Amino acid sequence: MSHAIVRTGGEVRLVDLAEPAGASAAADPVEVAMLAAEVTPKDRQTASGRIRIPLPDPLVLGHNAVGRLGDGRLAFVRGSIDGAGGFRDGVFADRFVAERRWLLGLPDGLDPAVAAAGASTLMDALYALDDLASVGPGETVLVLGASQGVGAAAVAVALERGLPVVAAAREPAHVASREGLTVVATADLPAAAMDATGGRGADVVIDTVGGQPTADAVRACGWRARHIVLGYLAGFAPGDLTVTDLIMREHRLMGMNAHSVSAHRQRSLAAEALQLLSQEVFVPQVAARPLAEGVGALLGDPPAGRSVLLGEEAR
Repeated sequence: MSHAIVRTGGEVRLVDLAEPAGASAAADPVEVAMLAAEVTPKDRQTASGRIRIPLPDPLVLGHNAVGRLGDGRLAFVRGSIDGAGGFRDGVFADRFVAERRWLLGLPDGLDPAVAAAGASTLMDALYALDDLASVGPGETVLVLGASQGVGAAAVAVALERGLPVVAAAREPAHVASREGLTVVATADLPAAAMDATGGRGADVVIDTVGGQPTADAVRACGWRARHIVLGYLAGFAPGDLTVTDLIMREHRLMGMNAHSVSAHRQRSLAAEALQLLSQEVFVPQVAARPLAEGVGALLGDPPAGRSVLLGEEAR
């Protein structure tokens, strides 16, 4: 018997399954005992019905997990790689079936909850910095929303590479001081970022915020900066941004859709993310609770830190 969090009939509930979740759907299946699974924003959106695509009914939710295989090895699993994760069962279950191609061995000593909480966050940061922005040596990276989530991960990766970083946060005190890092208040952009760069401006922007800060960040950049927008916490519209702001700087403003990334690239990003986590380059805040409390975790207010559900095997 496996406990699982299922969306059925428009409701989300904890149910008992007679067999592992996804047993009838996975290709080249491997059974996994779930240790820890991340509650992603996409999982919350799916649970609350804000995903505007047809979903199977019933559907086991969940995207990313760390679990134990039958031979005792620990592995990171990307439970769904199809965009919204809604076309086959996911990983919010004490036992589930994964595709063999999506099993990545966990580095020795890495806490499963940390791996579950941090892997997808780092994957997004790495994809934004490397694939979309193509950040190079010596370039200055401006990060909006730097105190948490993908923003905090982007700060950690850029600093690890020796890049100068300007971290903008609504509450600057929430960003720890480190060598090579200048922390500014989001409300003080663009002047604070221009001061931090000696008037040259940033070369790359990692933007998880949107709204007026997006417009302010454009004006905090130098010539032909690459500006990657991942989120919209401050709103969908980019404030008072004008076409002239883009033209005058030849500013390259680009949205990021992590769900368009190929499965092959996702696997390589995940492998790199797990190594960075094992080296403590990035240490996510983890808010853990049992799988039995997962419905509340999905439908309630997000906690401080990355929400992680613990399977029966971990308790």
